[in-house]
Amino acid sequence: MDELRINLMDHDRTLHTVADTALGLAMVAALSAEPETVGEMPLALARYVQPVPADLLDDWQPGLCEEPWDEGLLIIDLAARMLVYEPEELEILSRGQIALQLHGGLTDTWLPFSLPFDWLVRTRDAQWREVAERRRAERGSRPRLDAREVLYGKVCSHVAEACLAADDTSDETVRAIHAEWLLTPREDLAGRSPRELLLEHREEIDSDLQRQADMWTRLGEAPPGLERQATAYRFAGFGTHENVLYYQLVRHLLSEGLFEARRRRQRTLPELTRRLERRKREWLQTPQEELSFLSPADVIDRERRRLPMLANHDHILDDDCPICQMMAEDPTPSFWFLDGCNMDDEYAFSFCASKDEWEAEQARWREWSDARSASSRGDSSPDHPLDAQDDDPLAPSGRVWRSSYFNPDFLDTVSPKIGAQVLLFDLGAKLGELGEDLQSDDHERQLARSLMTHFANLRSALADGSRWQLDVVRRQFENALAQIGAGRSDLHAKTRDFLRQLDVLLETSSRFLPDAAATRDG
Repeated sequence: MDELRINLMDHDRTLHTVADTALGLAMVAALSAEPETVGEMPLALARYVQPVPADLLDDWQPGLCEEPWDEGLLIIDLAARMLVYEPEELEILSRGQIALQLHGGLTDTWLPFSLPFDWLVRTRDAQWREVAERRRAERGSRPRLDAREVLYGKVCSHVAEACLAADDTSDETVRAIHAEWLLTPREDLAGRSPRELLLEHREEIDSDLQRQADMWTRLGEAPPGLERQATAYRFAGFGTHENVLYYQLVRHLLSEGLFEARRRRQRTLPELTRRLERRKREWLQTPQEELSFLSPADVIDRERRRLPMLANHDHILDDDCPICQMMAEDPTPSFWFLDGCNMDDEYAFSFCASKDEWEAEQARWREWSDARSASSRGDSSPDHPLDAQDDDPLAPSGRVWRSSYFNPDFLDTVSPKIGAQVLLFDLGAKLGELGEDLQSDDHERQLARSLMTHFANLRSALADGSRWQLDVVRRQFENALAQIGAGRSDLHAKTRDFLRQLDVLLETSSRFLPDAAATRDG
């Protein structure tokens, strides 16, 4: 049995033991759940070891032991956020995948992990203790800050004061008050602005939430979330969900505050603040249809616990949407994420870390928009990326379709089976756009419905692995697309491109489907 010596340390305790190498690697992966103490490690470990023995740490010995055992040595210093190991061949990674451990054994289910960005991974040398002590001192010198006490606890008084002083209720006034609140450094935030803290750990939390969604898909059940008493929950950063909802909350308070300030000029600051506090609590606790009938507080709580938002197929289902139909029929879970698409397009409300980054992003957007406009006008400059000629059968989609794009190079990076799944999804998106185009009369709407039927047949044939059914579906699509092209010359490019991409899907599928003769004999 492969074993190594494991040391686990926090500010107050150090324990060591000899255990399976697999357990040591699982403990490294569990750092993605950000345990801060020795006692929190078993809770974090539940992501990768099921079940975690209740007495996991009972037999560990106190103190630090640097003597390697069998495969080597692993030191996990939670206080310094530092991993030390030897020998070099042990190769402890900061991100990757490990096999799920179930009832003491390894399974064939591989789960992703990634350490937070501030973890240091290094081999053991003479300086490791000095480096660890320095990192411990640096982290210990920074007082732990609960930003939510300020961002939620003091926003109402700030909004109330600004609304009482405002000269009007215009959109410009709303944006100005909101931006001032986000951008102004505060003493109670250690000299930082609310915006800095809102964005500081956003990408890390989003990435961990995405990994949890991936794990949910692989496990077939919800992965363990953070416990609410865990340090990583109590002092959690803000993910995209909470950023978007916080934006909406502040706008709601501004709307209420400006209305009340104009309606009753005699309101005092304490009166308006108390009213906004009530409105804040109501808004946070009221379920919203756009949030799958959860309240904003529920969504924020789930994000802090690193639990993805499971999509309700009945809620998102659209009978005329091929993608919705695919999601409804797919037994694997689907998830939804907020993205801030309806937030004002200004630096203060963006997710960019700096003003320079935001301005560069705006320049890229303008360049892309200009290129799209030139393409729609039929400009034929060879410098336009959208007009570049390419013999690849998938390349024309970048010029033909409004709402979707497929990168053909992706097919070279995945197996034919995964490639076919993505191609099918892409065809569904393009079919949805064709359906929107075919709405001028009953005949066109009937053609759109026939395309939906053929698409259902295509999915069924792929699921059954039936080559002869795929040939039939191909002819069905060809006939329907020919009828569309005969009546709508403006859709010629789309119908040709759709059929061309369907052929790519069928060719890709032929690499893993059983032979036609075997299918018929079966």
